[in-house]
Order: sequence, then structure tokens, then C-alpha cells
Amino acid sequence: MKKCCTHIFLICIIFCNATIFAQTAKNKLYVLESDETDKPKIVTLYQNNDGLILCGTTKGLFRFDGFDFSAYSSRQKIDAAVTAIFETKDNRTLIGFENGNIAELKNNVIQLLHFEEGFPKVAIKSIIQDSSGIIWLGTAGEGIYFIKNDRLYNINEDDGLSDNYIYKLVYSPQLGLIAASDRGINFCSLKGNKKYISTYTSKNGLPDNIVRSIFLSNKNELWLGMQDAGIAAFNQNTERTITATWNYGQVNDLLVSPSKIYVATEDSALMIFDNNNNKISFNKFYTDKSISKTTCLLKDREGNVWVAGDNQLLRTAKTSLEEVYQLTPAQAAQIHCLHYTTDAALWFNIPGGLTRLFKKDNEWQNEDYSLPAFASTTISALYESPGDNIWVGSLGKGITVFNHKTKTQLRLNDSLLINNNTITITGDSNIIWISGLEGVVRATQQDNKYTFANLTDTSGIGNKYVYDILCDKKKRIWFATDGEGISILNNDKFYHLKNKQGYTGNVVYKLIEDNYSNIWYTTYDKGVIKYDGRTFTSFATNQGLSDMSISGLVKAGDYIAVIHKNIIDVIDPKTNKITYLDRALMNFDINTDLNACTSDKDGNFYFVSGNGIYKYAVTAATVQQPTVTIDRVELFLQNIATTNDHTFSYHQNNLNFFFTGIYYSEPEKVQYQYKLDNYDKEWVNTKDREKNFPNLPPGSYTFRVRVSLNKNFENASEATFAFVIEKPFWRKWWFFLIAVIIIGAFLYLLIKQREKRITHLNTLKNEKVQSQLETLRNQVNPHFLFNSLNTLVSEIETNPEDAVLYVEKIADFYRSIIQHRDKDLIPLRDELNVLRDYSFLQEKRFASGLNIKVDVDAAVVASSYIPPLVLQMLVENAIKHNIISKNAPLRIEITDAEDDCLVVRNNINKKMQPEKRSGLGLQNIQKRYALLQVKKVSIESDEDFFTVKIPLIKS
Repeated sequence: MKKCCTHIFLICIIFCNATIFAQTAKNKLYVLESDETDKPKIVTLYQNNDGLILCGTTKGLFRFDGFDFSAYSSRQKIDAAVTAIFETKDNRTLIGFENGNIAELKNNVIQLLHFEEGFPKVAIKSIIQDSSGIIWLGTAGEGIYFIKNDRLYNINEDDGLSDNYIYKLVYSPQLGLIAASDRGINFCSLKGNKKYISTYTSKNGLPDNIVRSIFLSNKNELWLGMQDAGIAAFNQNTERTITATWNYGQVNDLLVSPSKIYVATEDSALMIFDNNNNKISFNKFYTDKSISKTTCLLKDREGNVWVAGDNQLLRTAKTSLEEVYQLTPAQAAQIHCLHYTTDAALWFNIPGGLTRLFKKDNEWQNEDYSLPAFASTTISALYESPGDNIWVGSLGKGITVFNHKTKTQLRLNDSLLINNNTITITGDSNIIWISGLEGVVRATQQDNKYTFANLTDTSGIGNKYVYDILCDKKKRIWFATDGEGISILNNDKFYHLKNKQGYTGNVVYKLIEDNYSNIWYTTYDKGVIKYDGRTFTSFATNQGLSDMSISGLVKAGDYIAVIHKNIIDVIDPKTNKITYLDRALMNFDINTDLNACTSDKDGNFYFVSGNGIYKYAVTAATVQQPTVTIDRVELFLQNIATTNDHTFSYHQNNLNFFFTGIYYSEPEKVQYQYKLDNYDKEWVNTKDREKNFPNLPPGSYTFRVRVSLNKNFENASEATFAFVIEKPFWRKWWFFLIAVIIIGAFLYLLIKQREKRITHLNTLKNEKVQSQLETLRNQVNPHFLFNSLNTLVSEIETNPEDAVLYVEKIADFYRSIIQHRDKDLIPLRDELNVLRDYSFLQEKRFASGLNIKVDVDAAVVASSYIPPLVLQMLVENAIKHNIISKNAPLRIEITDAEDDCLVVRNNINKKMQPEKRSGLGLQNIQKRYALLQVKKVSIESDEDFFTVKIPLIKS
């Protein structure tokens, strides 16, 4: 009960003591700064498909994103002002210059186009494209050019153009190409190769021949801005123009919205007129002198109007916002209810009566009506029932039914109207529902008679404190209660919505139904709720609602307007996205009475501020969500094209992304989220407008960035950049395949080589065994043994003492054979000892016929190794194949050479009948050295000498 009393007190405060502090709507000015003394002057404005505002200036092309101006660079030096900008259907941004050059903006760089015919010699004043794709250029002195099949063609006075100086071009599928010139306007078209031109000048009724600007409205209305005669509405069919009395100087540009006409003038700054639909008169709304000399205008897709002059850019209030009726702060504070009726009139309360606002000749006019019964109370609710009856509810004085046509006032004093305190009145046809602080009353109207039924004691509603009542399209009655949430009456039965799963909000203030049959309601502390018959969707600050304190809820066409004290949120029921009336441009307090807002059938809603009553047209433009564009992509600080499907090599893996959320109404509210698919697991919130990814691993990526005006990013505008970083070649499939083949081949060759080496080693081992066996055989040769025994017998007979020595040498020799036969290498000293024993035996046999001389340096002997019995075999081989006699002695020399070799040389004494050569001795020696894998044995022979070089192996 205490909580209910608190709410009653709050409502009384709202109705009786609302205090409003007024501030007028304001504009916002941006300045294009420059370090140069000669500041750039803005000549033309254009909004491209990405939403960026492009500014053509005397110092080149700039872009404006809501915060800053940024200059575009140019590939060639173009020392001329940018005088025209246009984006074609295939997203080519064309730029016209004061010197006649034509360029294109590619990857944020200006690049001159080239035509076989050359460029015009005068300024390009306007660029437009028709429905067939032909691009038209208006010039300052050479007429009109058009680009067709990359060729440049001209239309001038010789073709029937009224004048060659063209200020502006517009195109309409119905009217064709329209050119504003120094001598009237021209309608141009092409049919095949034929040019068709019709002109309208002062001879045809134009008030001024010099038409500097031309504007084609969405309704194909043609508006003209002239040198001296101001602005005019032109009708081609009747060849009639309607112009205003003009004292404001040269018109540089004009822009027409459904409610306003904006005129940029040379002498009188920005002029704003009411748009009088019958074109009989032009009523000046106000003059904005923020910029003294205005040159061009632009309406962005959010509905903001931009005005340029010198180096300044001005954003005005949205064209959708219109002041209907001016009030003083004291008058505004007394308004508690606002109601739009079927005769297109707007009613609101004044002390002791009502004011009716209506349009006459497209101007708002007012009528005041006195209601004596309410002279000392507060009027709290208004409702229109059939028959032009206005139900007027009050706090404490009941209800009066007022008919402004018959001027009758009917007081309702039925006892069922408990306490006479009215919060809301609504109805459907002849059924009127009234809620107050003490319950609900249903009134039935029939033949100007009323019957009443009081539902206060009905347990179905659940609470007698009912703030609002809604009659929906299905004839159900919805009650917003204080404490029991929402009660519904359907087919004379009550049920409570709070019993539905997901319901929230016990204290409900306002109920409406949108065009999609969703029910919306505001709560005490749960924000705004949408109920689609199955589920509840909450809108709180986390979803982007500006404030949890809500004073009004109203349907505005297809949208829902949520009114707070100093801002209005607009919700799109289809997407649940929230936009806002720009508080930077409409910075004033709003009347917080529950009934101080209303709407009409055209999608406009009305509210009360501290200085007047305002109308806001909610359209697709006004609920425009912020868009996002990826302005620039840098690869190692070098700009690359922002198109998708780039492929980079593995080392091109450092990318910088620059992005901008476009929302000119309140750019500071834009919030960003980004995600690099296949790299980031979740979306990342950021306030920055750039992101760097260094050292990205190879893979397929998509950089995604999206924007929102709040924390709700569902269905948010998103920009993407898809790219691939290739794997290094050593990680590609073909490299793996080649590597597998190479490794397989290598392993195969390795195995084969190993098998070959093992076979070779086995062969060498066999050769070694055979060599050793052959050596042994040679040394136990029966001939050698026979000859040695004969020599021994001879020595015994002639010299017994030497015979003993001879026997010892034979024993030493055979002992050495046995000792060294299994070794691969022996010291050279041991080999020479064996050779001395062998030489002794042979010299005893051949006496002076054999001379064996060994001359090897002692250091070589001490440090060298040699296969066993090699020298003995060479000496034995020399003895075997040569004549040995006193007259023809055999001389064998063994010396060391500089290349670590022993040289065994003998003179050649050929036998008359040479012994049959087997060659096994030398072959054995060669094979044994091959087994050791050292230098090869060298064999040389001529007529005089037989020489063998035996490599020595160092220790």
C-alpha cells in the first residue's frame, strides 16, 4: 500500500508540478583546419555509398567521418580545386576539377582518367549518371559532356543548348537529364546517336535566366535556385513557375525536404523556409548565420542537413524535426496531455480549457476553447470518440465531453466515476474506457447517451490503480496496473500476463500496440518490454535504452518512440535496434507527463518541450543505424586495395585495419566490435578505429568489424575483409610430396649404396684373404724353398759359419710372415726388416748379380705404415721376371718420395723366354690398397726401368 501511495504522489507531481527548462535546438560547426595561410574552401559536398561525406575543396579532396577531415592523396599533381564529385552505380568515385581534369578515387588515391579526346579546358561543375549508365558532365563554358564506351562526347550551343555555362545537372527517369545554366534550364536526352534538347528561359516564364542550382525532390518536383530571383518551383507540364519575393542575394544551392526548404545564399547565409505544398507562398522559418557565406548543401541519409562555406561545415537539426507551436516555459509546464484527432488537429490543455492546432494553407493555426468546469483543476487526459467528441478528464473534477463543432460541453457526473480522478481515457468505437486512481470505468455511448459500468470491485483486474488501458486489434482490453503487472480482458474473462513464462514488470505505466500486433509496455524499473504473444523482449540500458526512467511511449508509424526527460529513443520492432533523436542538436528537456505525447496516422509523433510542441517524422532515414566501412588496409604500412579475397605470401603477415563507423547524428555514441575469424575466439569491444595483427600464421581469415549505438550488436552493420596468408613453400602439399619422393629416393639410394658398400667390403675382405693366401703361397713356393736349401747346402760346404746365419735369416723371414700375415698395416720399420731378411737370402743366392739398395729417411721410417710383405713381393716380382747374372746384374732401389710414397724401381733385364705372367702379385697389392681407401698404387714401365710407387700411411 505504501508503494501504491508513492506512485499516486508521483503522478500528482507529474500532472500538477512539472517544471521544464527550455533550450533551443542548436547546430554543430566543424572547421577544416590547415597549416597553410590560405585555408581550403569547401566547394562541393557528396555522401558516398559507404556513408562518408566527401568535401571538394580548393586544396583537393577531403573526407569527413563525423570527427575529423582527412585529405586524399593524388598519384599525379593536380593543382586545381575539386568542383564535382559523384559515385557511379558500379561504385566508382569520379572527381571533377576546376581545370577540367577528371579523376577517379581508387584505393584512397586520386588517379587521373585518360580520354583520347582529352579533358575539357574549363571547370567540371557537376557529374551525374543516368539509368542507362551514361555519365554526364556539366562544365563552366563548354556545355555538357557525356562518357559512353570510354569516349568523351560534347553537347553545346551548336546542338541547341541554351548556354554553355552549366551550373548543375540532375537526372530523373521521367524528365531525363536537366541542366541549370546561365540561360535557363535544359532538358536533354539521347536516342541512339541523336541528341534531343528542350529549353526553358525567361521567355517561357522563368523569373531569372541564371539558374545556379536545381533540386529534384522525391516527388519529381523541380526546384530552382537563381542568381537574383531566389527560389522557384517549376512545373514542366504547365510551363509555370511559382517564386517567392526575394531579397537575400544569389542562391548557391538549395535542398528541399517534405517540410523545409534550405537555401544556401551568397549574402544572407543559410535561409530556411517552410515547404508550402501548394506553392502559393514561401514562409521563412529562420535564418542561420553560423556561416556567413554558404556555398553548398547536403542531406545525409540520416536526415541531417549539412551546410558548407569557406572552410566550415555546419550540421543542422534533422529535417524530420519540426516545431509545430511555440510556447513559453511557463506555458509548456502547464501542458499535461496531447492528442491528435481524426481531422488532423492537435489538441492540448491550457489552464481552464483546450487549444486546437490545425493546418490552414499549410500553416499551423490555433483555436482556444474555455471549459469552465475545469477552471481550477488540472486537465489530465484527452480522447476522441465518434462524432467529433473530445473526452476531457481531470484530477478531481471528473470528465467533460466537448464537441468543438457544436460547441457543446457535457459534464459526466455519474456516481460510478469514483473520486473523479482521471489518468487515461481510451476506447474502441462506442466503448470508452476510463482509468483513474480508484479503478476502471467502462462507458458505452449510444445516441449521445452514456451508460457506465464500474470494474473497481472486480477481482479480475487485480489492482485498482490502473495507469493505462489499451484496446487492441483483437478486441482485447489490456490494463496497466500498479503492482499486478498487466491484466487482460478477453471475451468477458480476465487473465494476468504475469502468469506467462518470461513476464517481467509488476508496475506498468503505458501500453501500445504496434503495426505488427506486438504489445509494448513501460515499467517502473524494467525498462520497455515487447510481447509478441509468445515471448517477452526487454529493452534496458544494456540493450541500448538511454534511460530507465521513461515518461512516454507512443507508436510512430512502423516504429516505437520511447520518451525520456532529455532524449527520445526510437525502436524498430522488426530488428529491435534503437536509434536516438540527436541530443546534440535537440538539447532541451522534454515534458515528462505520461499523456504529453501522441501520434498521427502518417508516422509522425508529437511531444512537448520547454519551448514548444514538436513533430518528429519517423522514417527509414531517421532510424538509420550507423554503418561501418573499412577505410584502409595496410600491409607492412603499405596501402592495399580494400576488396576481399586477397592472397598474401607467408611473410606478408603484418596487417593494419582502419575502420570508421558512420553516424553523423551522434558520432561519439558509435561503439565497435571486431573479430578476426580463425584467430579471435570472441568479438572484441574497442573504442579505437584501427587494429593491427602482427605475425599472423598462415591460414584463411576474415576480418569483421561492426558498429552499434549501444551495447546491442545484434543485426549490426558489418564490414568484412577476407584474405589468405599462404603457407611457406616448405609446408605446401606439393613440397611435402616432393620431399617424400626425395627422401624416399635418398633412402632407397642409401640402402642400395649400403648394400653396394657391404658387397664391396665383402669383396675386399675376400680379396684380402686371397691376397694373404697368395702371399703365403708365394713365400712357401717350392722353387723359393728349393733355391734357399740349395744355397744353404752350398754355404754349409763352403762356409759353415755363414750357413748358420743363413738358417737364422730363413727362420726370421718365415717368422715375420706368420707374425704379420693377418694385419692390415705394419710399421715401415718392420716391413724393411722383413725385406732385409729376404734380400739377404736372395743376395746369397745371386751373389753380385743382385743389388738391393734401400735409401729411406729415418723420419719417414719412424712415422709410416705399410701393408705387410708389399716390398718383399715387389722385390720377389722383380727377381722373378728379370735375368740376374754377373754380367747383367739386377739393381733394385727403394727410396722415399716427396709425396709420401716409397718408390721401388728396378732395371729391366728381359729374359729370352719370359715367364708366364699371372699378374696376381701386383693385383693383390692394388686391391689391398683399395681396401685401405688411400692413394692408389702407381705402376710405370718403360724400356729401361720398371717402377712402382707405394703410398705410405702416416701414423
